[in-house]
Amino acid sequence: MIKYLINIALILLLVSCEANLVAPEIPLDKINDTISKGSFIDKEVIDKISGIYKLNENSSPFGELLVIKQINSKISVFCGKNAAFMLLEPRLIDSQIVLAGYWRFSQSGDNGFIKITISKENSSQLLKMNMPQNLILNAEYEHDTKAKKFTLSFNKALKSEPFMVIGHRGGGRNSDRHPASENSLNMIAYSERLGASGVELDVQCTKDGIPILFHDINISKRLIREDFFIGEIPDYTYAQLRSFCTLKNGEKIPSLEEALQFIIDSTNHSLVWLDIKNEGILKIITYIQSKYLEKAKLKGRDLKIYIGIPSDEIFNEFMAISSHYSIPSICELDEQKVYSAGSDIWAPRWSLGFLSDRVKAIQQQDKNVFVWTLDEPIFIRKYLDKSFFDGILTNYPTVVTYEYYTN
Repeated sequence: MIKYLINIALILLLVSCEANLVAPEIPLDKINDTISKGSFIDKEVIDKISGIYKLNENSSPFGELLVIKQINSKISVFCGKNAAFMLLEPRLIDSQIVLAGYWRFSQSGDNGFIKITISKENSSQLLKMNMPQNLILNAEYEHDTKAKKFTLSFNKALKSEPFMVIGHRGGGRNSDRHPASENSLNMIAYSERLGASGVELDVQCTKDGIPILFHDINISKRLIREDFFIGEIPDYTYAQLRSFCTLKNGEKIPSLEEALQFIIDSTNHSLVWLDIKNEGILKIITYIQSKYLEKAKLKGRDLKIYIGIPSDEIFNEFMAISSHYSIPSICELDEQKVYSAGSDIWAPRWSLGFLSDRVKAIQQQDKNVFVWTLDEPIFIRKYLDKSFFDGILTNYPTVVTYEYYTN
């Protein structure tokens, strides 16, 4: 009994701590002051900067190799140390290409201003769409209230083999103190800059049958700002939730339709994994899925939207749909159920191991295999090195992206 009470107390403490986490303060004033002095740069020029770079100094808090990648006319940098990443804005200032933004350690929240400058000579070559023979990046950054420097040399280009990096809960959790709430439109957009090429979304259904994005069945301070609002998602109408609830960073709870339209119109994500949290809602979800697959097609988007099958209960409900074999789906259960459901993707959990022979066997049937939910760098590295999965579902797209390109 004592152990039981201690466990309950620990759980309550953890939930309380997570509910009160504050997002780190980003140095926006310095970033805006720097980029306001420059002009925008063409996407093609920015893409020339993409690659793997090697640190010229003995050490830095970011590691020896950095992966630099153009994402939506911006630059993201993925690092091998401290699960660090950088989000940068490219500008042309005084004939030099300048990347200004902030760096951050994913788990501690430590962050600071960083400016990376490319020499006039190298900038001139890049602007002419030529790759400099020796491309050097000069970085100035703030860490522990001190101004520091390092330089990077271009090492090699990024590999082009396809691999899916799927952001969990829309791209990240509230506990990691992102500037956007999990399962929000802001997080879906932000996840691209974190390296995600697809997103997993948690789908609940309201009292009046509106599918929304929300992870827990229970409404709590872990996911919303309001102290007074309690109960379960199915206890309330969509209008009530939109009127009285805001997510941790102030966003409104999005409907599934709102989120899918946003993905089509405002992102380059190529995959959406719908994690169904309630029984009895598959018919409305599959209708919405079909509707937005058609919308994506009409807009020229190669977007895949999959129904997730996480449990036997959802599997049975899915199988009861007469047209289930033609519905794009991801099955987390055993291979026989993958085949029975006609699922396009098998998604075993990471703790089952590499499953190499089983993965190869199902891939030979023209199906993909994703593993979930993989967060620890050492395990991510091992799975990329020794397994044959086609993608990873993760709370840390930055870490998976770094390990994928440097593996």
